Amino acid sequence: MVSYVNVHAILEGRRNRARASPPDSNSSQGPRVIVVGPKDSGKSTLSRMLLSWAAKQGWKPTFVDLDVGQGFITIPGSIAATPIELPIDPVEGVPLEMPLVYFYGHVTPR
Repeated sequence: MVSYVNVHAILEGRRNRARASPPDSNSSQGPRVIVVGPKDSGKSTLSRMLLSWAAKQGWKPTFVDLDVGQGFITIPGSIAATPIELPIDPVEGVPLEMPLVYFYGHVTPR
């Protein structure tokens, strides 16, 4: 758990630098994070935690789900993206009003 808190602290520092940047610079968009790892290693849990922490701080991160096998935002076989405006509810999951979805058609990325 301590490593999760350290990741959030680093991301918050980068968000603060983005907030101080001129609006037309690339760095004003905030950090970009990709979470990778083996099956059942906690990638989805870490992603939910980081997204919720960012939403609690007033940021509006965009969650892009590229895991075609699990389908965290939509059904398996799809890739999707959605903005996160509120912390993610552990029971309800990600609030979906207008996700951007592309049906890949396979449950493996091959």
